Amino acid sequence: MKKPISLILCALILISALSFAPAAAGAASAGKLILTDEGRQLGEIEVGNEFIFKVGLYTGDRDLINGQGIVSYDPAYLAFVGYSADGSSDWDSYCFPQKIINTSLVTNYTAGGIYYNFSKYSGIEGFTNVKQHYFKARFRALKAGTADISHIIEVMTARENDEAVRLYNRGKANEQIDPIPYSISSVEASSAYIGDANGDYDISVLDATYVQMITAGKKLDYKLINADVNNDGAVSLRDSLIILRYKAGIKVLGDIGEWIFDSEQ
Repeated sequence: MKKPISLILCALILISALSFAPAAAGAASAGKLILTDEGRQLGEIEVGNEFIFKVGLYTGDRDLINGQGIVSYDPAYLAFVGYSADGSSDWDSYCFPQKIINTSLVTNYTAGGIYYNFSKYSGIEGFTNVKQHYFKARFRALKAGTADISHIIEVMTARENDEAVRLYNRGKANEQIDPIPYSISSVEASSAYIGDANGDYDISVLDATYVQMITAGKKLDYKLINADVNNDGAVSLRDSLIILRYKAGIKVLGDIGEWIFDSEQ
């Protein structure tokens, strides 16, 4: 009996939403946020979308011992998003992924700034077998315009020939060593937002309606990974029901509500 009732519910929602569903599909035109780092354009992000801000810390073959830095951003345009791969609120494990292992990390978050420091002291032992160190954080674009997001390494020490070498001090790289250390920032937009069938960077009843219209044969633009929320390889009324349950606050299986980034797959 539950299945017919569910289908009837889907049909009613479909009928009631047909008049405004096309407008919802156009909601993705809310605009773009241009991201810059001291004048250098990093990329453009759709408003409402999440993205990764990543800083590569290039130290040659030296093993890091400790460091501290700041990511600065405009909170009027950007919101920092706490996230970790296992869905917990352990932001630190996300900001310094496992490429930098066994860190003693402290991270403080304020509106407009992320302050971090990390260390691994055991004599002058460094983070061994690491060739690319990096810091990353996840943000959401709040409104259209241009916003600066930047990273400054305040202090950084590494191991070289069994000695501690200061790579950065007071925000400046040590130009007396070779190769000279440097950092470079970049942004990565998400490749999918599971459950956002109509592509407006929000998950709502309209997405359930959009899925129903797809299953009814209406030709609409969509990403399979967004609309196929149960990941069975097809868009069906089951996906619509999952979206409705999710919006009703009912716990569902799967990855609905997750932002997907190619670099993390």
